[in-house]
Amino acid sequence: MRSLFGVPQDTLLVGVLVAMAVVAAILAGAAIRNPLLPRLAWRNVPRRPGFAALITLGLTIGTVILSSAFTTGDTMSQSVRTVVAGVLGSADEVVFVPAPVQRSGFDLAQSIATGSLLTGVTDYIDQTQVQQITSVLGNDPRVQAVIPVALEQAPVSGDTQAFAAQINLLGVPANTPFAPRDATSDTEERIEALQPDSVYINTEAANALGVTSGQAINVYAPPNSPPQQWRVQAVTRLGDLGGGEATVFVPLDRLQALVDHPDQVNEVLVINAGGPTERLNNSWPLTVELRAAFLDDNTARRLARAMSSPPARDLISRAISNPDTTGRLQQKLQRLQADIEQPNAWQNPEFKALAQDPEVLSRLANRLPNVVTRGNTPFAAAVAGPGSSFRVIDVQSIAQDQADRWGSAFTDLFVVLGAFSLFSGTLLIVLVFSLVALERRTELGISRALGARRRDVILLLALEGGMYSVISSLFGLGGGLALALAIIALAQGLVEQYGFHLEPVIQPASIGASYGLGVILTFVAVSVTAWRSSRFSIVTAIRDLPDPPGGPPGRRSLVLSALPFVVGPALVVFSLEHRLSLVYAVGIAVAIVGAALLARWVLLRLGLRGPERIVFTLAGLALIGWWVLPIRLFPPVVEMSFLSGVTMLLGAVWVLAYNVGILRRLRLGAGRGMWRLSTAYVAANRFRTGLTLTMFALVVLSLTLSAVMLTATRVAYADPEAVTGGWDIRVQSSQPPRDLRQVLADGGAVSPDVFTAIGTASPLRVEGIQTDTGSHWQSASVLAVDDAFAQAARTPLTGGDSNAWQQLTQPGTAIIGGALLTPSASRLQVSDSEGRGFHPVTLWLRDLRSTQPAVRVQVVGVADARGPFGMSIIANQATFAGWPAPEQSNYYLAVPPGANARELAAGVGLSADDLKASTIGDELRLVEGVRGLLNM
Repeated sequence: MRSLFGVPQDTLLVGVLVAMAVVAAILAGAAIRNPLLPRLAWRNVPRRPGFAALITLGLTIGTVILSSAFTTGDTMSQSVRTVVAGVLGSADEVVFVPAPVQRSGFDLAQSIATGSLLTGVTDYIDQTQVQQITSVLGNDPRVQAVIPVALEQAPVSGDTQAFAAQINLLGVPANTPFAPRDATSDTEERIEALQPDSVYINTEAANALGVTSGQAINVYAPPNSPPQQWRVQAVTRLGDLGGGEATVFVPLDRLQALVDHPDQVNEVLVINAGGPTERLNNSWPLTVELRAAFLDDNTARRLARAMSSPPARDLISRAISNPDTTGRLQQKLQRLQADIEQPNAWQNPEFKALAQDPEVLSRLANRLPNVVTRGNTPFAAAVAGPGSSFRVIDVQSIAQDQADRWGSAFTDLFVVLGAFSLFSGTLLIVLVFSLVALERRTELGISRALGARRRDVILLLALEGGMYSVISSLFGLGGGLALALAIIALAQGLVEQYGFHLEPVIQPASIGASYGLGVILTFVAVSVTAWRSSRFSIVTAIRDLPDPPGGPPGRRSLVLSALPFVVGPALVVFSLEHRLSLVYAVGIAVAIVGAALLARWVLLRLGLRGPERIVFTLAGLALIGWWVLPIRLFPPVVEMSFLSGVTMLLGAVWVLAYNVGILRRLRLGAGRGMWRLSTAYVAANRFRTGLTLTMFALVVLSLTLSAVMLTATRVAYADPEAVTGGWDIRVQSSQPPRDLRQVLADGGAVSPDVFTAIGTASPLRVEGIQTDTGSHWQSASVLAVDDAFAQAARTPLTGGDSNAWQQLTQPGTAIIGGALLTPSASRLQVSDSEGRGFHPVTLWLRDLRSTQPAVRVQVVGVADARGPFGMSIIANQATFAGWPAPEQSNYYLAVPPGANARELAAGVGLSADDLKASTIGDELRLVEGVRGLLNM
């Protein structure tokens, strides 16, 4: 658990501890001041066992929900973190020199954070340059090992396979302190123990090749040369140096000779000392040390001057305050802002590190692209990186931060769905305690007659409720853990086919927070009920008669009524200044409730009771109408669903509870008398009627929300063409686009005729602008496609004519992904004109690689956001004829029904050394795993 409803974990724990200390102090003070109160409170437990059991059950529900949600969410979060850590392997930092084709440092960070291990994007360096890295780190106790490696990809096949798969070849020096570990015995498999013709492979490679220890594999490297036949000496576990990808471990000198790069490596892995937490904590200080050592003083001065300018300062401030900037990135920008305020900032190692940080530069580039990414500026130098300079990526920090965000999504989902049940359980507590107080009304009246004050009655009920909350929260904690373990066991059986492994994780912080929140929430509910139940007349209570109507409200009531009316607008102003969507919505709801309470106070002060129904009816309609209106000033957050549901229910209950008397006027013939009696009782007890309605409505709302979410998930991923775009294989190449059919025919591994369609889609890094919206140039991703791609694409269109894909064969036309219609501070947003249907819009695009004139495209359709092109601008390659040719290319292939896409992808990979083929279906296993979790 990282946060709950936007409150960070540490702040939440401190607040829970302080609140529990306050509760304990209040109860202890009351018991010490009047020792009779705890005795009277405890006496009622054995006297009313039925009520005691019901109250304990109701109080237990809240803690069960919290503890099960936190534990399940923590397990999901830790599972995601473990998967990411296993994908990346043992390395904490990676030092390399980018290949000439690579442009963006952020792209490098993203590629390694997703586990691709920088294959194909790093250049080779000599051993003398490796010594520069080791000399910087020296004998730093925070570093356990510095391992230079060579990483290549090559087609590899099992001895009995007809097709090969693209497998990583990792050259590891002998005597490395981090050797792969056997998948069965968990013993180290030393690189120096390999025979001249033997290798280690991890379990992922063994599954892909269908081989086991002792069998042979064929390695087709370099291309167009006889295959190298190696024997599998042992199968190692995933993780370690190879990460989570299929990897073949070979001695470094053997791989260097194979690829003709003697005494050269293309990555240097830095492994930190200590346990996982200590390694992660030391990752950023070591990254600062390495980056500062590799940035010369002249470039640092230029960067400091550029970032200290007024436009850059304003840019950094706006980037920090942007709602999309959170977590680790926000902390980096805040440190950068503080560093540039210091004199001689260019001498500060942290400034040097932040000035070349890929995440920081990406955010600044998206906010001020002309300054950061175009032209001969220090910003552009930092983004592109000098050709001979080292690049340092703190891979584990980046990946774990992303994993935390992914994992927190599970916790937020469980907590938000459980919050409805939690709120319903809280109302059940209020209702049960109200009934308990009503049943003991005569007893409490006699206590008041014997000298007890109203404060003593409140403390008596609060002490009784405090004992219930402490005991029931313990029961709830145990029940919640048991429920969470059962959910995890069920989920493991559902998602293990997708490569997930769920290991139950019980974090003390989450357990403490769930228990503390359970105690506090139940105690607050009981105390509020005690305060309300203590308001009675002694005479009417002893005689068990209804209380007489109260007199005009006083000043204390005015303060309580006016407080939400003042706090609500204050929250709205605060949220507008800080762009906090949840606080803004809370402020509006509190202001409406405050207005209703203040209007009621005025009416009661004037002696008018009839208009009270009109006031709360209008307030209830206002609460409903506020959430029905299509108004959204800020990006929504997941907690908004809970707030909107609760406030709309409150509005609906107000409308029903204050107008239930109208039901008595219905003419029902013979059953009219019984109907009037039943509705009269409901109308006479509006408070209990409202509580009951709200409880049942919350249960129905929670079930409806869950059903809608599951249905939306199934619908979102049930259409294979929407998810895959109608393609089965994606091929990536580091070379400019060419005729793939001819390449496949020349390669001989697989015939191009076995594919039903082959399309080219070359990626371009551009900036785009929609001139009719008053926006500015922003980064965008463009796919330059050929006519074959446009004619064979089957991605559903959510906007535009049905023949929009055919129109794409004409230069100057484009189709955008549906995700581009959503607001974002980090990329281009496309805005359609108001009204029904899609109306073509015009975009201007300019190349970031050259100074060629911008081109104009007309958007004729919107592709389904669920597909692989959801965030891209797809245009005919003839549109960019005046630009330099794309430096890289992608190809999409469709296979006929019944064909084996994996085998055909392996054949494509054998056709040329630069082709990296993968099946799109395999890339969707993670999505299928998430579907399995949501469909439990």
